[in-house]
Amino acid sequence: GTIYFSRNTDVPKGIFSVPFLGGEEHLILENADNPVALSDGSLLVVRINQQSRSQLFHFWPETGKLQELPAIIATFINGYLSLQISRDGRRAVVFGTIPGQSVQPSLIEVDPAAGTARSIPASGLDYADLRTFALSADGGSAIVAFRAQALVRIVRIPLNGRGASQELVTVTSDVWGIDADAGGSLLI
Repeated sequence: GTIYFSRNTDVPKGIFSVPFLGGEEHLILENADNPVALSDGSLLVVRINQQSRSQLFHFWPETGKLQELPAIIATFINGYLSLQISRDGRRAVVFGTIPGQSVQPSLIEVDPAAGTARSIPASGLDYADLRTFALSADGGSAIVAFRAQALVRIVRIPLNGRGASQELVTVTSDVWGIDADAGGSLLI
């Protein structure tokens, strides 16, 4: 097995690999950050594109193949929101814009195999108030934290666009991370 990690200072320095049982680290992709492994051995990464913007790419470490995906990743003061990958690897959810389509950042569903992306509508919610997000265990919805004045609302948004968003819980402190387990429990 292999462990993938990234280094950055003010900008991404690159993605590195090291054998699971130890050994020398190797730079495998420059100007990239935030690697997420897919089940086929490929990675989704955020990389600085030719326009100096952070973009999502599909990368195959074994061959060096690099495929641009139609998602520009929005940055925050403290860096990126993480990439969320469904357990089957068929969809990724990121926060950003789709080149040539959207101006305001939103959650975007990306199909890495098809190389396509679409915005996830959040009717009645303002993505400017987004704090963090995760995918449900079944990959069918996003679990999103939105700031609401002094509170934070945790909301389930169906990815298929059918059905309304569902408020799950409201908390009184800021939320920096969410995860959902297979049993439906949330870790906040």
